[in-house]
Amino acid sequence: MNYFAGGNTPQGFFSYFDNIAEKDCRLIILKGGPGVGKSTFMKKVAKNLNPETEFFYCSGDPASLDGIHNKKAKIAVIDGTAPHCQDPHYPGICDSIVNLGMFIRGDKLKKHAGKIIKNTDKKAVCYYNAYQYLAAAQKVDQIKYKNDLLKTDYKKIDIKINRLSEEYEKIKDDGSCRKLFLQAITPLGIIDFRENNFQNRKVFDFSSVPERSLFFSGLSENLVKNGYDIECYYSPLYPQDIESLYIKNLNWFLTHENTCSAPKNQKLTEKLIDLSIDELYKARASHKENEKYYIESMDFEALEDYSAMLIESLVR
Repeated sequence: MNYFAGGNTPQGFFSYFDNIAEKDCRLIILKGGPGVGKSTFMKKVAKNLNPETEFFYCSGDPASLDGIHNKKAKIAVIDGTAPHCQDPHYPGICDSIVNLGMFIRGDKLKKHAGKIIKNTDKKAVCYYNAYQYLAAAQKVDQIKYKNDLLKTDYKKIDIKINRLSEEYEKIKDDGSCRKLFLQAITPLGIIDFRENNFQNRKVFDFSSVPERSLFFSGLSENLVKNGYDIECYYSPLYPQDIESLYIKNLNWFLTHENTCSAPKNQKLTEKLIDLSIDELYKARASHKENEKYYIESMDFEALEDYSAMLIESLVR
C-alpha cells in the first residue's frame, strides 16, 4: 500500500506523520542529511518484513521514502528530519533515533560547504514560492468553494449518509480514525495512489467540493461512533477536508470521480498549481545537488555493516 504522510499545501508542509504507526509499534526515527541513505535503509528493512508493509512516499521527491510501517511486525521506520522533524514518544521503550549522519566524513563534506549552504538557501526560497502559489490557488478556488457552499443541500447530504449507514450496524462503542494523504502535489506533478491501493470501492458523484467534504466528514463521524476503524484521506488543496475514506472492517474504499485538480473553468487555479509544481521541481534539483556532495562524503562501507546489524536486530 502506498501513501503520503505529509503534503505540500497552501498551509505549507502539512504533516500527518503521527498517523503512520500505532503507539505500541517499535518506531525507528532516522536522522541525517540528504543522501546519507535513509530511504535505502527503509527499503532494506521492508525487504525483510512480510508483504503487508506500507510505504509512505516523499511529496518533495516521490522517488524517495518518508517512512515504512508493518502492523503485523509492529515496526515502523520514518525520516525524522525537516520538514517533518520527529522525536521519540517513548524513548528507550518503543522508539529510538538512528543517526545515519554519523557516517559522514566531515573533512570531505566541508570542501563543499559554500555550495551546500547556497543550495539549501535556494531550496528554502523555492518552497516558500511554491507554498505562496498554492495559497493563492486556494484563495482563487475558494471563490467557487464558498459560492458552492451557499448552494449546498444539507438535507440531501444527510439522506446520502443515512442511506449508506443502513448497510452497516453498530459493532462496538468507538472506532478509530487514521489520517493520511493518497494524493500529493509534487515536483513531478499531482500523484494519486487511489487507483493502485484499493479494489473494493464505492464511487460517489458530488456536485461540488463542499458537498464532498461535508458528506465524508459526516459519514466518518458516524462510522467511528458506531465502532468502525477507518482511514481518512485528505485533499492537498484543502488538507483538512476529507476527499476519500477506507472502512477497514468492511473493506470498503469510498471515493469520488474527480481529482484534487481545479475545475476546468478555473484556469487561474490550475496555472497557480502548475507554478507551484515548477518551484517544487527547482527545490528538488537543489536538494539533489546537495545529495551528491553528501554521497561523496559518506563512509558507505561502515554504514552497510551498521545497517545489516541493525536490520537483523529489528526483524529477528
